[in-house]
Amino acid sequence: MNILSWNKAAEKAYGYTAEEAIELRMSSLFQFETEGITPVNKYLR
Repeated sequence: MNILSWNKAAEKAYGYTAEEAIELRMSSLFQFETEGITPVNKYLR
């Protein structure tokens, strides 16, 4: 899914201008580095 609109708060939060963000896919904003992070489900039973 592509980004359709972008505001000043999003620019501040993610560091992309509206022109840059409109060309991105939403999934590219939510790629997290997980190395060294223990999954929560390890502790759930």
